[in-house]
Amino acid sequence: MTSAVRAEAPAVPPSRRPALSAQDGALLLVSLIWGANFAVMKLALDHLPPLAFSALRFASATAVLWAIVWWREGPARLPKGALWPLLWLGVVGNTLYQLGFILGLARSTATNTALIIAGVPAVVAVLGSLLGIEGTTARQRWGIALGIAGVALVVLAKGRLRLGAGTLGGDLFTFGAMLCWSCYTLGLRSLPEGITPLRVTAWTMLTGTPGLVLVGLPELTHLAWGAVPLTAWA
Repeated sequence: MTSAVRAEAPAVPPSRRPALSAQDGALLLVSLIWGANFAVMKLALDHLPPLAFSALRFASATAVLWAIVWWREGPARLPKGALWPLLWLGVVGNTLYQLGFILGLARSTATNTALIIAGVPAVVAVLGSLLGIEGTTARQRWGIALGIAGVALVVLAKGRLRLGAGTLGGDLFTFGAMLCWSCYTLGLRSLPEGITPLRVTAWTMLTGTPGLVLVGLPELTHLAWGAVPLTAWA
């Protein structure tokens, strides 16, 4: 009788809550890195001019990234029609974005810069919907709005937001950077299949870094290398 009752008992439905995937964890890690990025770069900009800093950072990062690509994936030919999209994505997503970001951060506060950059998800959602690249659900739109409202609430509650003539130029640079990164994010959808995310990142770094080095050359040639402390290099 006991066994019969157990056999007839309804099975407990499995939980429908989606498990946290590796991709979700990676995106959370990116959010933490980006959040710390504003304050850390402010420390470096106390000792390095902004354009020289960007040139050094991206030149060294590109070399390291391509070494990782060759180690992990080896040489590979690009799919047909991929070179030009990678070129303009590198210019928009690295050259122009980084120039706007670093000049904005140097001329404004880390808090202002972080708040403006936080508008990227909303701009991507709006542009993606208008251009027919990617639609959004009502739940996603509410999530984006709540996320931006949360950032603004934290900043305003701490009284760290500073808007005025003293930061206006920097804030405009950052706003331009935010638009560039939004276009870069959407532009990734135009790439043909057959390129790994790691190789896409390496190629856009490679195509975006020469412009940063070129713009940073005047500051690099006048930089007092011996006066830069280890904290700034770190």
